[in-house]
Amino acid sequence: MQRAFLIGAIVLVAVVAVAASRRDYEAMFKEFQHKHGRMYASASEGARRFQAFVENMKRAETLAARNPQATFGINEFSDIAASEFKIRHNSNKFYEKASKDGKVPAAANVVGLPASVDWRKKGAVTYVKNQGQCGSCWSFSTTGNIEGQWFLAGKKLVAVSEQELVSCDTNDDGCNGGLMDNAFNWLLSNTNGAIATEESYPYVSGDGNVPACSTSGNVFGAQISAYHDIAHDEATMATLLSTNGPIAVAVDATSWQTYVSGIMTNCESQQLDHGVLIVGFEANNGGTPYWIVKNSWGKSWGEEGYIRLAYGSNQCLINNYPTTSVVNGSSPVPPPPPPGPTSTSTPAPTPAGATFTQVQCQDAACSVGCQSNTFPQNSCLQLQGGGSATAQCTSSALVMNVYMFSQDCSGFSTSESQPINQCVQDEDGTYFENICSNSARGAAKARITRAMRAKLNRLRKH
Repeated sequence: MQRAFLIGAIVLVAVVAVAASRRDYEAMFKEFQHKHGRMYASASEGARRFQAFVENMKRAETLAARNPQATFGINEFSDIAASEFKIRHNSNKFYEKASKDGKVPAAANVVGLPASVDWRKKGAVTYVKNQGQCGSCWSFSTTGNIEGQWFLAGKKLVAVSEQELVSCDTNDDGCNGGLMDNAFNWLLSNTNGAIATEESYPYVSGDGNVPACSTSGNVFGAQISAYHDIAHDEATMATLLSTNGPIAVAVDATSWQTYVSGIMTNCESQQLDHGVLIVGFEANNGGTPYWIVKNSWGKSWGEEGYIRLAYGSNQCLINNYPTTSVVNGSSPVPPPPPPGPTSTSTPAPTPAGATFTQVQCQDAACSVGCQSNTFPQNSCLQLQGGGSATAQCTSSALVMNVYMFSQDCSGFSTSESQPINQCVQDEDGTYFENICSNSARGAAKARITRAMRAKLNRLRKH
């Protein structure tokens, strides 16, 4: 079956890649109509569809020349004009605003590239879905990520409901676009992170209509506890992917309509407009490293619903908007640890029982309305909202390793240095001061306070 598919694709694109005459296009169009059962209501409708088909085939010729490792040609969308097809990747206004308003997390320290991984083979990816004539790609990217995180937390893989998000999520705009971060935030704010199963709340907006929100008969499918944006860095993304599962990303899908197979190496990359899911990465194929990306245009598009994009050159702007949800209980096997955090001073060995105290106050001198909490150094501390961290005092800073996706301080981490013995304003408008101590002072409580969490907002987004 696979061999026959590849041969057919090569023959087809060989036809398309050569500048065709009108007679060639007419023959190709008739074959397309027969294969896909296309019948048009009038002669004018048929003429319009033929013109769209010709424009798409010319576009396929151009893309084939620019992407020698990929093939482009006829698929079920070949008689749809690019302007009409845009409904399937129409979230550009949301991503444009997000790029202006958002903060970009820092890249992690990465040792080389991670091993190749394909989460489809590991049971973390559900079947390819189809958004239809509805700009709901954002909801499919969201559910795909939640499905993977739920599985990696030790739960049974279950398909969850896009329709719940399309009909109920007031942060987004149904068939008119949205954002994965918005969807994660809506779930956390309105359902305590829970989402229904696909079976109990099936997708019905493929025709572009959005029915009213309904909770009748919904069955619990999965639940998230937090979400995080990821550094706009492909090495960081690859490391995180290898340990923590599929990543929700946005891309510029302008050049995807006529994609058939292969690796895109020269993708149009102007404006984010489409939400998808990275499910794998291949570095050891002896050729061009690539991402494996799950789309939501059905199995008849691309490589049975998937596309491969070259790694390392931000193809289709793939590293401009990576994000992931978090499910409590997830503890994937970590890769070899990255180098430790960089600091202006080298941490000295920490004496047994060493602690640090954080004082939260209402004034800039840290003297009015103060509350203090003391924590042990070099112990695994639980972050409110999910994740964990360790902290160690140096002579000039409090150095923290933050494990945003782990409850036991393992796996992927980022580092941050906070000042000590200085009263600093946090992002909530209050003030805090870190005070380091080498004496044991009642550090049984290991919970990060609100002030520290606010300081970490640039690493964690709620």
